[in-house]
Amino acid sequence: MRRHEGLSVLIALGLSLVTDAGLSARADDGSRVTGGASERRVEYAFNAKLLKGSLQGMDLTRFEQGMTIPPGRYELDVLVNGQAFGRETVTIGEDPEGTRLCLSLDAIKRLPLKPAAGGGDSGRECVDLAARYPYVDSSIDSANMRLELSVPQAYLRHRVRGKVPAEAWQDGINGAFVRYNSNAFRGERDGQESREDYRLGINAGVNLGGWQLRHNASLDDASGETAHYHVTNTYLRHDVTPWQADLVIGEYQTSGMGFESIPFTGVQLASDDAMLPPSRRGYAPVVRGTARTNARVTVRQGEDVIYETSVTPGPFAIDDLYATNVADDLEVTITEADGSERAFVLPYTSVAQLLRPGAHRFHLTLGEYRDDGLVDLPRFVQAEYRRGVSNRLTLYSGAILAEDYMAGLAGGAVSTLLGAFALDATMTRANHLEALSGEPESPRGESFRVSYNTRFDPTDTELSVVNYRFSSQHYLSLSDVALLRDDGTTSSPRDRERQRLEVNLTQTLAGGTRLFASGISADYWDREDATTYQVGVSRGFSWGTLSATAGRSETEGDYTNEFYLNLSVPLGGHLQLTSNLAHRGDHRSGQLNLSGDSGALNYGVYVNHSRDDRSHDSSYGGNLGMDTSRVRLGLNLSAGDDYRSYSASADGTAIAYAGGLVLTRDQGETMAVIEAPGAKGAAISQHDQVLLDGRGKGAISGLTPYRYNRVALDPSGMTDGVELKGNARRVAPRRGAIVRLTYDTLVGAPTLVRVTTPAPFGAQLIDADGDVLAVLGQGRMAVVRGIDAHRGYQLRWGPSPRERCRLTLEPQREATPHQGAAPRVAQRQATCLPGDVSSG
Repeated sequence: MRRHEGLSVLIALGLSLVTDAGLSARADDGSRVTGGASERRVEYAFNAKLLKGSLQGMDLTRFEQGMTIPPGRYELDVLVNGQAFGRETVTIGEDPEGTRLCLSLDAIKRLPLKPAAGGGDSGRECVDLAARYPYVDSSIDSANMRLELSVPQAYLRHRVRGKVPAEAWQDGINGAFVRYNSNAFRGERDGQESREDYRLGINAGVNLGGWQLRHNASLDDASGETAHYHVTNTYLRHDVTPWQADLVIGEYQTSGMGFESIPFTGVQLASDDAMLPPSRRGYAPVVRGTARTNARVTVRQGEDVIYETSVTPGPFAIDDLYATNVADDLEVTITEADGSERAFVLPYTSVAQLLRPGAHRFHLTLGEYRDDGLVDLPRFVQAEYRRGVSNRLTLYSGAILAEDYMAGLAGGAVSTLLGAFALDATMTRANHLEALSGEPESPRGESFRVSYNTRFDPTDTELSVVNYRFSSQHYLSLSDVALLRDDGTTSSPRDRERQRLEVNLTQTLAGGTRLFASGISADYWDREDATTYQVGVSRGFSWGTLSATAGRSETEGDYTNEFYLNLSVPLGGHLQLTSNLAHRGDHRSGQLNLSGDSGALNYGVYVNHSRDDRSHDSSYGGNLGMDTSRVRLGLNLSAGDDYRSYSASADGTAIAYAGGLVLTRDQGETMAVIEAPGAKGAAISQHDQVLLDGRGKGAISGLTPYRYNRVALDPSGMTDGVELKGNARRVAPRRGAIVRLTYDTLVGAPTLVRVTTPAPFGAQLIDADGDVLAVLGQGRMAVVRGIDAHRGYQLRWGPSPRERCRLTLEPQREATPHQGAAPRVAQRQATCLPGDVSSG
């Protein structure tokens, strides 16, 4: 059905009601209701005898029930109590007592309604919503193409906030793609031969039946060297929906949550947090309490209300709070029906290891250690498991079993009033290493790790990350053992840490000034220690942002002091001026940069001057970037006292599928192919510079997997000969999927049809398929797009066969517009004779 059909009916009705004398309302108590049986329905009666001319034959009964959208099938956004639940096909039909609204049984199952009593709808394509759920009030917003349902809380299923049911996740279509990042560089230095480098980064994949094959590699060609094709990894993956996990087969790497991240060739099954609704990810406590009456529960974090709901008398539990990055306690307020309040505080600080009560995560890997530089590669099995025991406690453990090597991990995380702590210990043992490295034959080692995170509310100080780790001399990771086992290795691997401390501290002052400090100190068993720390301050002003940083780096007894000053000032008109001053050791530099962004075009110029105790150097350059619908292009130029360099880049994605080849500049993991026949020039929402090509096709990427993504088309750039029947789609793709989104269009020039035989005002013009194309307006005229004389059309103004006629089109002629009017619109006269048309 055409999007504006409902509006046309409302306009036609408004024009017909030229006097209030033709309208009266009947209600038992004078109240007005738009929907279901839970409220009294107002019945409007239109006195057609007061209407003049052809209006007297118009059937107005369908306007007496409040829902004025004509019968037919519609694609509508469904809202339940104001919350969107996707787009569904809704059928509107005539009923002796009013308009009948029905949905498919599958569509009803996707709504958060408790099962209705009785049943018997199995296999039905159209289930009467009012008959099945008499307590549901419904109304249709025809202007925005929405079906709005109002449902009492008692009849709603409990639904986790933000959850998209797994049945809505889409595997997408079969297809292949290549994401590419290409760069060409040329450098010239006085008195030396120029150098040219070329690099092509490739991320390719094939999607087939829910399986996804991925291949990551690069092709490098430098002056004087042989071109080299380097493969990063190749693997096959598939969702394991019941376990909310990913299955990966091939070359990949472990998560690095408990143990270090290990590159491997093999099989991995691991939890994927993206499959969880936002209210189940990360850590947040369960809020428990008891209400005396029908009460309102409000949860605040600082000054912000992060959750509010109504509860019935008795115990309640709120287990779907969103995790936040703010380490601030939760204040819970229970407001009873009589207005009395009770409040309590829940501590809220988190470390990465914490999980919600009852939540769990797992990683299981079976494979062979992967390193192209080694010959003797150990096979191993790794398993990790974490579980939230309570609001305060999470326990986790893990193990690695390999040839001549084993490791065990055990630990826990706890949230307290003093902050969140995590403590774990890893024990390792390796065998048969003495002959290779001088180590004990079976070295045993230990590594202990402590993490801490807190916030001091009185001073608004956030100690965001404190990590401390101590490892004994004979503690060996699997990577260490792989190096020691390899043929030709005669000494222990370097850079084995003895202890490491990481600290990040943030302090907010009045006026928005922020102080920050961070540091890393690492001691090693086999080389000198290394320490790096920084302190700084930043503040935003009405005219820009100013920040200053001081730091010190120390390695093997040698240290370097660093000082930085940064200024950023927006100049208006998409222009930004930035200035950077740096002092590092005896080296000093200053840079001034002017950059701009006008949507499809970004540009910048800079000048830089640097000097030390022995020399000085000046350089300058510029960059130009252009985003087109198909590719992202870049050009950079730089020059100094004795050198010049030039580089050019092109990035994008090519997608091949059954419908052909589509190019896009986007490079995200999860993609959508858009098809809208004839809609050349339409822009894709939130991708302003991505336009549909001459075939009406385009592509975007970066969709959020397992969540609803709304993809809409902006028709402003289309030609006048095309109309979108609907411009928005909602889709929940699986990770890495290529989904195909099709938008129906009406192609053809608009035609002004004038009926020369008598016909009522407001009659519906219907094609042979039963779709309403237009409503007859004043002068028995209607504007129709893409009309075809070889197809059957009819006018209908009532349910009786006598209230319809068969439309016959006369030859086309051009209308002569008035001076200054819009371009010419074709006109066709038509006669309407008694009879009906058949489908086809």
